[in-house]
Amino acid sequence: MNNWPIKGFIPVMLTPFTKAGQIDFPCLEKLTNWYIDNGAVALFANCLSSEMFELSEAEALAVVQTVVRVTNKRVPILAVGTIQGDLAEMVRFSTKLVEVGVDVIVVLNNVLSHEDDSEAYLIEKLEEFQIRFPDVPLGIYECPVPYKRLVPKETLQYLISKNRFVYFKDTSLSLESLSSRVEMCKETSLGIYEAYLGNSRESLRAGASGLTCIQGNYFPSLITWLHGNFEHPRALQVEGFFWKHFSLMHQAYPRAAKYCLQKQGIPMDIFTRRNVPDLSSEICLQLDEMLEEYHCLFKDLI
Repeated sequence: MNNWPIKGFIPVMLTPFTKAGQIDFPCLEKLTNWYIDNGAVALFANCLSSEMFELSEAEALAVVQTVVRVTNKRVPILAVGTIQGDLAEMVRFSTKLVEVGVDVIVVLNNVLSHEDDSEAYLIEKLEEFQIRFPDVPLGIYECPVPYKRLVPKETLQYLISKNRFVYFKDTSLSLESLSSRVEMCKETSLGIYEAYLGNSRESLRAGASGLTCIQGNYFPSLITWLHGNFEHPRALQVEGFFWKHFSLMHQAYPRAAKYCLQKQGIPMDIFTRRNVPDLSSEICLQLDEMLEEYHCLFKDLI
């Protein structure tokens, strides 16, 4: 844990499928290298963008194992270990993730507890979970599915006190909340990573450790540039590009992201197991225009 918090862009990885809906492992290998080649400092596999709720346990393990093998220790690998079942089931699955080489097990606070459970109950479950993995760094993710549960100060203080947690995916959408969390985590190994690109520059100014947003599944090189240059005179223009296309990037996601990666040379089909709209000819035209604008912008930046 001495290297945490890692500073930089941590992508929430996509899972590529064939047209028939099977996992496309050759494409996954290319995608893994592509993220790293475009500046990723760690990889978050088996997350919401990976369609973790639509994967079987065997598929999820196979995906993570492939990412671990291809990465070959170049960057750390994070993966969600608390997807379903009771605590014993989550521990069993997380143990398998550790066995295949995952570096950080990420906990979903909204799965470890139900919506009407108290924070005291959640902390009790976190305590039971973390003692099963005494030598494994942990993370926490305010995943919006199956419901949104933000982490209050008392729970964050618990996480800090354990000196076990290294990754916090902040989905509060609030710069004030993120800044408060960053302040609490100063001089600790727990990094706060911004999921909302709308606050990217201000979050980094406030001391966020990095960006971990879905826009990295469209233009990871641009996210990497923004992280390293958030005080650059043109950083506002880059953030403005993402703001301009914010709604489009969320429309039909992750299908739209897969379309854009396909256009950038990743041999990925746009198939997704998530229930999202198909890509209309109008949306494809908008995505093509966005891609053209990105290429002009990035070429000018470098």
